[in-house]
Amino acid sequence: MSTAGGDSRSAAREFTGGDPRRWLGLAVLAAVQFMLVLDVTVVTVALPRIQHDLHFSRPGLAWVINGYVLMAGGFCCWAGGCPTCSAGGACSWPA
Repeated sequence: MSTAGGDSRSAAREFTGGDPRRWLGLAVLAAVQFMLVLDVTVVTVALPRIQHDLHFSRPGLAWVINGYVLMAGGFCCWAGGCPTCSAGGACSWPA
């Protein structure tokens, strides 16, 4: 019975004690997500001024926000290939 308890404690230590770099990765991902939300919020707040200065209609404003979000998402997908390049895998970055 003591062996089963010892095994569960060692399994718990392995689960919680993993690689400390995982927290750095989580922090980087959280920062990236925060910046994306902040950027979209800034564009959303600027929409009335964009509409006034450029004489856009409401559908035109939808194109502005959709284009910005698609561009930001596309850049994130493209930049995600960087670790693959440094690891010697198939590179998505232009040579």
